[in-house]
Amino acid sequence: MRYYNYDMAKRMVGTAFDSALQHYFPNNDEWGACVYFTPEKDVDFLEICKLSNVSVNGSTWTHYANIQRADSGRWEVNTQFNGEKEDEMWIFAYYKHFRVACHCVASKGFKTRKPKYIYK
Repeated sequence: MRYYNYDMAKRMVGTAFDSALQHYFPNNDEWGACVYFTPEKDVDFLEICKLSNVSVNGSTWTHYANIQRADSGRWEVNTQFNGEKEDEMWIFAYYKHFRVACHCVASKGFKTRKPKYIYK
């Protein structure tokens, strides 16, 4: 797992969040994450991206999934840019533990799964 910028990587390295991401997305040339933090510096939202055209000069980041903290405290797994007009967010599951949400995204994929909720 590669992070979008140095500051994100610096804040994440050595945390349980980083440990889970590196375990389930071990290839730095295949997966990337953009991480958003709460004002209290807790992880709040991660966009998981597939990487392509990786070189010394950069890479192409394509949205794959989001893992975000829901109001309930659980971790929501969703994807954006779905539907005919690519204007829908599909919510697939809620998990009590971040590591389990990472496992869901890494192992199950989304091509054959049906969303529980669709937001337009």
